[in-house]
Amino acid sequence: MLIASNIARTTTASHVAAGHQRLRHRATGEYLHLSGSGTTTRLQYAWLGTQRQADELQARAAATGQPWPFAMINRSAVDHTPQPIDWKGTA
Repeated sequence: MLIASNIARTTTASHVAAGHQRLRHRATGEYLHLSGSGTTTRLQYAWLGTQRQADELQARAAATGQPWPFAMINRSAVDHTPQPIDWKGTA
């Protein structure tokens, strides 16, 4: 029962995030932090969202005069790369 429950949860999570993208800094290759501010090298802490959400973040940056160095990338291009696990919870 528990195994089936975990499979269903994983499948649902994959389906929900299917149309989502990542934002990568053009110069450094780092990802936009999930908070929408700053960058991270770790996918666990990287922003994941839709094109519409990215457009809104870009518009907010432009409204405050901040540069927008990020480019949209398909999450499947990076999410399947093995990432080291950070057990201490630091980025």
